[in-house]
Amino acid sequence: MPQDERSGPITEQGGGDSIPVQMRRYFTPPIFEEESKTRTARLLYVVLLILALSAMFMIASLLVLEGFPRNIEDAFTPLAGVAMICIAGVLVFLVHRGHLAGSSIVVLLMLWGTTTVWIYVFAGGIIGDMSVLIYTVVIVLAGLLLGKYGATAFTVLSMLAVTGIFYAEVGGMIPGACREVTHADLIFVLLSLGLTGALLGYGVDGMTDALRRAHRNRQALAESNLELQNMRALLERRSERLQTMVERYVEYMAALEHGDLTCRLDLDEEGGGETDADDPLLVLGRSMNRMAAAMQDICLLYTSDAADELDGVDLGGRRII
Repeated sequence: MPQDERSGPITEQGGGDSIPVQMRRYFTPPIFEEESKTRTARLLYVVLLILALSAMFMIASLLVLEGFPRNIEDAFTPLAGVAMICIAGVLVFLVHRGHLAGSSIVVLLMLWGTTTVWIYVFAGGIIGDMSVLIYTVVIVLAGLLLGKYGATAFTVLSMLAVTGIFYAEVGGMIPGACREVTHADLIFVLLSLGLTGALLGYGVDGMTDALRRAHRNRQALAESNLELQNMRALLERRSERLQTMVERYVEYMAALEHGDLTCRLDLDEEGGGETDADDPLLVLGRSMNRMAAAMQDICLLYTSDAADELDGVDLGGRRII
């Protein structure tokens, strides 16, 4: 997939880690915030591991079968294997730094160049053996690592390489050609590569759209879950507040039942809480407070008149003389 290299991998802080821990982390694919980049890094790791192991196996086989190289020509293949291992190590470092697109291009060019040289030098042309099918692998990897544009680019490169090898073979420039090739052979190989690139580009494009839709759906689901959590928290706060208000109403009504007209219902309107001026509980509480205040005023007026006549008056459970 096409990669945005501005976002780096998610790394763990561990400056005091031991060498084995650092090596294990080095050979572990990095994890990025974007899932597509993480998949690309894992695929790159697999490709680089295969290349490095193949180079090691080739070097070991040559040393066992042919012994230590005696001249430059014999040392060319082992040195090429060592170079491939070193390049793979550098690319692993670049992948950890988040340079996925650049590392992918280098890997694909290595595979494409190695295939082209092998067919030209060792395979005896495009019909010499099945090595030309490696171009198909390169095109598939380009589509998976770089998207449909990468698949298109390496399809064109592979078709140009095949065309060049064909005309070199026709011109007798390739030693060891197994038989005379015709333009029908070239057309067949080119059509195979072109069809592979076209189908892969179409498939990668559809897969990219599907992944984008899945990503958007996941984001929408995460937002919905967040809204539900906020609503749940709000309902819990309102439930606690309702329970508190009910307890206050019970205490308030008990006080009124005992004739205490001086008590007031605490509505917490100045407490900085989440109160609504139109809340039915607040409206009812204000009305009851106003009613209690009015009853207290009436009783105080009655008390004042009765005191002038020196009578005892019972107000709020207290005896006033």
